[in-house]
Amino acid sequence: LCCSITQAYQQHRMGILGMRIRTCLIAAIYRKSLVLAMHSKKNFTTGEIINLMSVDCQRFIDLFPWINFVFSAPVQVAIAMWLLYKELGVSVFAGLAVMLLFVPIQGYFSNWFKVFQDKQIRAKDRRMKAISELLSGMKVLKLYAWENAITARIESIRSQELDYIRKAGYAFSLFNVMT
Repeated sequence: LCCSITQAYQQHRMGILGMRIRTCLIAAIYRKSLVLAMHSKKNFTTGEIINLMSVDCQRFIDLFPWINFVFSAPVQVAIAMWLLYKELGVSVFAGLAVMLLFVPIQGYFSNWFKVFQDKQIRAKDRRMKAISELLSGMKVLKLYAWENAITARIESIRSQELDYIRKAGYAFSLFNVMT
């Protein structure tokens, strides 16, 4: 009970810390994007800057609540193995072998999830660029009645993005089942 309460409190505090770091990073990126020179803006699209602000900064919130497990998980596993060995004997090493066997499998699923996430980010970049073009050229679009064509283009990009999100969700679910 004590362990659960302290771990929940630690995850809560680290989640708050991750949120504060994310907020600072988003503010710094936004501030930097406002003062970028025109020749520097050629290297980054609006979508890439938005991705930096949303996706990459979100990783801090995802990381911080779990970062202490890098240090505490081996200790917890060692204590659990020792206690189980006292109760079950040598058969506890079969469970340890299965646990160690799943480490490369989890790495594979983690890489698989990352591939889908990278594809999703690229699709989001394309969508943001198309929406930015749409908003900057609204007068021309209305003048030539290109609304349907540009809307179809953006919807096509968005459907690709949703497909990648769905596949990443499947990969993440499979990863969670394996862990």
